[in-house]
Amino acid sequence: MPDEQKRMKEVLQIEYRAIQALEESLGDRHLQFLDMCKDCQGKLILTGMGKSGHVARKISATLASLGTPSVFMHPAEAAHGDLGMVEAKDIVIMISKSGETDELIQLVNSCKTIGCQMLGIFCDENSTLEKYCDLTVVLPIEREACVNNLAPTTSTTLTMAFGDAIAVALAEMRGFKKQDFALFHPKGTLGKQLLLTVEHLANREYAEIAVGENDSVKEILWTITKNRLGAVAVTDENRKLKGLITDGDIRRALEKNEHIYALSAREIMTKEPTYVNSDMLAVEAFRLMQERKISVLPLVDESQILTGIVSFHDIVQSGITGEKK
Repeated sequence: MPDEQKRMKEVLQIEYRAIQALEESLGDRHLQFLDMCKDCQGKLILTGMGKSGHVARKISATLASLGTPSVFMHPAEAAHGDLGMVEAKDIVIMISKSGETDELIQLVNSCKTIGCQMLGIFCDENSTLEKYCDLTVVLPIEREACVNNLAPTTSTTLTMAFGDAIAVALAEMRGFKKQDFALFHPKGTLGKQLLLTVEHLANREYAEIAVGENDSVKEILWTITKNRLGAVAVTDENRKLKGLITDGDIRRALEKNEHIYALSAREIMTKEPTYVNSDMLAVEAFRLMQERKISVLPLVDESQILTGIVSFHDIVQSGITGEKK
C-alpha cells in the first residue's frame, strides 16, 4: 500500500474512533444540552473563531434547514454591533476546541447583560469558557489527525458530528416532515418534488395554446409553430377542452388524406385527451407523461375550461426527475 494511501486511512481511522468514542460517551449531560436547545424560546446563535467558526456556521445552517431557528454570529463582528441580534430568549452556543478563545471570552459579559443563556462545545476540560457557560459538552478527542497533532481535523469533525446529532434530534422532536424540509428548500430537488405545480410551468397564453374546433390545419400549424410545444388544444366557443392535436396527429392525418388542408381541427384531433388540474405537482405530471408516453398535458379547471398546457420538456428543464425521494 502506498504511503499516501496508508496515511489517508490513518486519518479516517482516527476520526472514526473519535466519533465512536462520542457515541459511547453520550449521556445525561448531552441530553440536557439537547433539552435546553429544544426549550429555547428564541433562536440558537452559533459562534466561533477560525475553523471553529466555519463549523459553527455549518451547524447553524443545518439547524435552520431542519426547522430550528438559528443564525451564525462572528465573535469579532459581535463586538462591533452584531450583538444586536442577541435577545434574552436566545441561546448563544460557543464553539472552541480549547475553550480559551479570547474573542469568545470577550462576549461573556455582554451575553450576561443581555440575559441569554450560554452553551459551550469544547474539547478541553476546565477551560475559562466552561466556567462561564450555563452548560458545556466536552468532546472526547485523543489527538488531531494532523501529522503534527496541530491542525483542527478530528476536533472539527467531531464537533460537526455532534452538531448534526443535535440538529436531527431536534427536528424529530418537533415532528419535522419532508414537506417542512421542502418549504425551506424550494429551489432544491426535494423542494421542487413536493411544492412545484404544473401551473408554474405551463404556457397559459390562450392564443398560443388553443384553436377552435372548426379551425383549419393551416391555423393549427401556425399555432403549433408559435408555441413550440408540438401540440395545441382544441376548445369550443367557451374555451372548454374538446381535444388535443399534436404534430404526430397531423403527420398521421397527412398519411391518410392528400387534402389535409381541407380538414378542420375537429376531424384530426384526439378526443378526450389526458388532462390535469393546475394544482397537480410537476413530479406527478412527469410520471403520468412517462407512463402514458405523452409529451404535453392540457390544464383545465373544474369546469373543463382550458387554463394552460405544460410540456414534458418544461418539467425536465425545471429540474424534476420523477425519482421518488
